[in-house]
Amino acid sequence: MVVEGKEDYESDVAKQLKGGLETYTLSEKNGATQLDVASDMSEDAFVSMSDSWKKALHKVKELSEK
Repeated sequence: MVVEGKEDYESDVAKQLKGGLETYTLSEKNGATQLDVASDMSEDAFVSMSDSWKKALHKVKELSEK
């Protein structure tokens, strides 16, 4: 995981995510592109990552609409 521009392998959150799998799938739905995200992380890890995902997905949306 990346925190403030630096890779983090040692924090408690990073250790919770170690070995986890995330899958990102793009598909067409009703003339629009849909991005689906699936992850096998714990609920605690999901909660801690939610803010980061919101920022990242907003950036993906912004870039895709250029």
